[in-house]
Amino acid sequence: MKHSVAFFAVQTIPALIVTATPASVFSAQHLTRATDVAHSYDCLIIGGGISGLTVADRLTEDPKHTVLVIEYGYFGNLEDIGTVYPPTGLRKSSPAHLYNITAVGKYPAKVFSPPDSNLVKQLVGVPLPVKAKKEIILAAGAIHSPQALQRSGVGPKTLLEAVKIPVVVSLPGVGQNFQDHTSLNVGYNFTTNAWPNPNTLKTNETYRLEVDALWNSRKIGITSPEISLKYPLMLTTTLELDRSILHARAHEQLCIPPLPRISPNKSEELATAYKNQDPAAYLPIGTDKSIIAGYKAQLKLLAAGIRSKDTAWMQMASSPIGSTAVTNLHPLSRGTINLNVSDPAGEPIVDFRATSNPMDTRLFVELIRLARRYLATQGVMKELSPVFFNPPLNVSSDEDLGAWVESVLLPTVYHPIGTCAMMPRELGGVVHDELLVYGVERVRVVDASVMPMLIGANTSQTVYAVAEKAADLIRGLLKKKGRS
Repeated sequence: MKHSVAFFAVQTIPALIVTATPASVFSAQHLTRATDVAHSYDCLIIGGGISGLTVADRLTEDPKHTVLVIEYGYFGNLEDIGTVYPPTGLRKSSPAHLYNITAVGKYPAKVFSPPDSNLVKQLVGVPLPVKAKKEIILAAGAIHSPQALQRSGVGPKTLLEAVKIPVVVSLPGVGQNFQDHTSLNVGYNFTTNAWPNPNTLKTNETYRLEVDALWNSRKIGITSPEISLKYPLMLTTTLELDRSILHARAHEQLCIPPLPRISPNKSEELATAYKNQDPAAYLPIGTDKSIIAGYKAQLKLLAAGIRSKDTAWMQMASSPIGSTAVTNLHPLSRGTINLNVSDPAGEPIVDFRATSNPMDTRLFVELIRLARRYLATQGVMKELSPVFFNPPLNVSSDEDLGAWVESVLLPTVYHPIGTCAMMPRELGGVVHDELLVYGVERVRVVDASVMPMLIGANTSQTVYAVAEKAADLIRGLLKKKGRS
């Protein structure tokens, strides 16, 4: 049996909204008052990020389709949102236009900057009883798409009962399986630094004039071929302009190896440990059996990937400012996004649960050892004579390195996924292969939350691909209904 869902979570949030019936996205209207909103549209899109706007753009290529996009944030001219600073050509976003989420648990990291209170006052904050004639499309991201479902009665039954929301569809996977790439920085000093280096713009007038001339004549920054090819060791430049510190990076050394290259002597041991784990041991107490079954299937896939010489398992980005960012591309730990029991209408509880599976800490120990070996013995970085201080070289045992990892780990690199996973329902899935929510009519999820496992790369390209595929599916449905 499939149910119709009223999206209470969406109807009451403050938002700026965009409506489109054009053949060109440039004709879309920005609506800032509830009185401007029509009573119904063909499709209602919740979320105006990469996925939501991509789908809206594609659907409105046909002027017969009407689309309303609701975004909990700020739509404005690009010049309003950021400022370009010469000579780097970089754009710095204002914190006033960013959104705040604070996580709980072992790693209570702030994910975004808080919004400006004056800006919030400009947003609409009244109920919008808008009807979607064809589909409701969730594109609010891995944090807020599961929140919208849960507030609408679709999610874990025990959670919904705890917050006194009527259960429309008991779907345990909503808000579970939360993943993000985790990262830390290995620190070092150089005893024989390269030239130019991060201080060159401040100390060398000739170099500074050349950079300024390039910017003034062609608006080309430090990352341009003219600069980066002439000064191939200029990996990072830091300069102070208009009281803002900008970072322009060009030609960082980037290494994305598989685990057999990271730890040749331990990769098989780690793979066996992955496969033999009790999947319930490192998930929250009371986790539904379907979520446990899905996690078990993931562990099997990860064990195969960890043995592969063709699966990128870590990312190591080195620069001459004395820091190498080491990122675990396939963490085993799984977090949760759930409604706040004490404030169901407020922000959800974000729990990364990073390193809740101890294998993640164990793997980071191997990644640190690789970073040390590589920087001290390989290529250009060796010529700079790095001296490690973070962690110090005397921190070398598995136990000591593991403790250091636990103390400095960053639980996010802003790649959250997995909380409305495209998997079989019996494995904790939330959507099927056409991105429609199980047990619900005409509700589709089109953002990073549908990705069941992290890819070994940045996630934005995959989100674009998901959105393009979703647009094709929805357009096919709209054409079919138009003929009937």
